[in-house]
Amino acid sequence: MKRTTKPVIGLTLGDPAGIGPELAFHLIGKGFFSGANILLIADRDVLERLAVILKKRIRFNAVEDPADGIFRPDSVNYFQVRTPVAAGKFELGRPDRRTALLSHAFIVAAAELALKGKISAIVTNPVSKERIVDAGVKSFVGHTELFAGLAGVRKFNMVFACAKGIVGLVTTHCGLKEVPGRITLRNVSDSLMNLGRNSGRILGGKPSIAVLALNPHAGEAGLFGKEEGSAIIPAIRSCRLKGVAAEGPFPADSFWPRVWPSGKFNTVLAMYHDQGLIPVKAGLLGPAVNVTLGLPFIRTSVDHGTAYAIAGKKLADPSGLVLAVKYAVKLSGRARKKSWN
Repeated sequence: MKRTTKPVIGLTLGDPAGIGPELAFHLIGKGFFSGANILLIADRDVLERLAVILKKRIRFNAVEDPADGIFRPDSVNYFQVRTPVAAGKFELGRPDRRTALLSHAFIVAAAELALKGKISAIVTNPVSKERIVDAGVKSFVGHTELFAGLAGVRKFNMVFACAKGIVGLVTTHCGLKEVPGRITLRNVSDSLMNLGRNSGRILGGKPSIAVLALNPHAGEAGLFGKEEGSAIIPAIRSCRLKGVAAEGPFPADSFWPRVWPSGKFNTVLAMYHDQGLIPVKAGLLGPAVNVTLGLPFIRTSVDHGTAYAIAGKKLADPSGLVLAVKYAVKLSGRARKKSWN
């Protein structure tokens, strides 16, 4: 059997009850990516059930070994996942314990394939954190943390690659009251070094990083908080000595309307989730793709959720998934020339 020369992009199905399957079928059926093989990480019974629900006539082709498999252009090529539960007759828009456990199994299978070098990159469709935890996977916080745990890495960052630049986060999925305790010299330094070393591969050039403050007015010399002085400023100084082009900390409220439009920076390091993602979700930086930096493999994702309310109603916008796959293909090409991490 002839070994494929194209990058193999593993695409997880997401929650079968959400919009992920609809987006995946749309993307694969249109043949957008002649330069890559798109492999759906899923279960045959789930796929056949979805084809019936979505009223689509689809030929499914099982690929046992993604690195050597035959990818048929007239089919949805998929890798069969060992599932913890049977699919049953689930319905779109009605997630349950089964669809949650299936979505989790798809993520784990994709990570295993990537760690074995069987696929070039992972693109993830949306899942419900709440549903997965309720189904019994109590440790699940999100894709980013799960991939890092399975890969055995501690230094990783959720970043959003946008048309106009990159936004990275020091902290991700945690309660706001937990954030100050996680803004340590070590965590900020690790995040800043990670961005400095790896975000250039997304940008296609050298990153120029603006670091945001945690507190109002950048702490006002310690009157409104000590984190700038104890962690953020020392981290910037330390990383600059190691060659990272970083400045700050900038008060977050004035940075976005006044500093970002100047074009001086192409990368931003935010301290917490909403501080960085409100401008992203508002479209200030253009269309966005979620990328995880620090993993031993490439992972991109859509920047939206499961949207159960519109699942199966032909209202889901596939542009986010198309963009996520385009980034995965592009980064796979760069990774072949130079190690991803």
